[in-house]
Amino acid sequence: MYVFMKKYLVLLSAVLFMLPLQAQVVQTSKLSMLLAQSRKDSLQKTERLAALKFHHIINNYRKENKIDTLVWDDTLWVAARNHSIWMGNNNELSHTEKEGTPDYTGRDPGDRYNYASANNGSCNWSGENALYSWSSMGSTINEISDDMAQDAFTLWKNSPGHDENMRAPLSKVHAVAFYISPRGSVWATDLFAYQPSYMPYLAASKKTVEKSVADEVAEVSVQKKPAARKMSVIAIEQAKDSLLAVLEKGNTEKLPLGRMLINKAMKKAAMRHALYMANAKKITHTERKDKPGFYAETEKKRVMKASWGLYFFYQRKMPLTESIALTETENSNLNIPRLGAEVESALDKERMAEGSSGQAGYGLAIKQVKDKLKVYAVRLEEANDNLSARTALSDK
Repeated sequence: MYVFMKKYLVLLSAVLFMLPLQAQVVQTSKLSMLLAQSRKDSLQKTERLAALKFHHIINNYRKENKIDTLVWDDTLWVAARNHSIWMGNNNELSHTEKEGTPDYTGRDPGDRYNYASANNGSCNWSGENALYSWSSMGSTINEISDDMAQDAFTLWKNSPGHDENMRAPLSKVHAVAFYISPRGSVWATDLFAYQPSYMPYLAASKKTVEKSVADEVAEVSVQKKPAARKMSVIAIEQAKDSLLAVLEKGNTEKLPLGRMLINKAMKKAAMRHALYMANAKKITHTERKDKPGFYAETEKKRVMKASWGLYFFYQRKMPLTESIALTETENSNLNIPRLGAEVESALDKERMAEGSSGQAGYGLAIKQVKDKLKVYAVRLEEANDNLSARTALSDK
């Protein structure tokens, strides 16, 4: 047992050592390593390129408003990147980090800058923008980074407080950093600062920095698809939960009552059938007893089983319709709202009834196959306008 545990600990240590730098918070002492990594790793390359493209966008915006342009600062980038990682890994959009949480580097932007610079920085921060989105559309690094940069700029421009930070005349330096989480969500932080004491802001100095940025953009702008990202089981489950929430919320907005009546029995039956289809690698309304994940042959029997037989008393008032679909998306381009719309559209095309009175249950199963996620979806719903039995099974 001791030998086994020893081998296990050695293996675990090796795995931890090989974790990509992309998910780690760092200080500027690791800047050269981080920049080297961003030239090799597709995800980090996408994040870095999006940041440099945003720098170009915001400076054009300031020029249009007759405001002096901002100079890029990599220490601010490290501090902003650390905060984007903290937000993504803690799933919290905030300007304040909580002490004791994973990837904590400081409560406020000043603390986080001091951490990044090891208390040797010369900047005094003047503002911070933060955001969370699912915008990472495209099939190449250039396309995805373009979408991320433009989406961040549009969101911040349309928010008065964030727009004010982007146009603040007293801010002279900045850096924005993007982080693509394992679930595909995008987190971004733009950290602004006043003129630092170590940079005189002579025209020549400014041109040198901008030339360096332009050279880096040219170097990392490679037209190729990002490398396939193998998502963890936990990340896939999180994606499934997020997608399920999008589908249920979307159905809610369609209802005249303004709320979704999730039938727990229907939801359980739908979830079990989605899992069956994923195991069978087949889209079918009928289950076979000799196949893995078998629950019940038909949708009616599955709801009957999930409701402990109560559906027997309400089936005439609550006829069922079942829609099923298979949708695919790339691991590296996971966009939950867009995927939710695609799944809903596929289910609508397969709908066996004209409409639903609102009571429904969604089921999802996600399988990872190389660089793709296969989403098996099931929607069970009440097929007529009879609402008399609507709540009978919802509380079961």
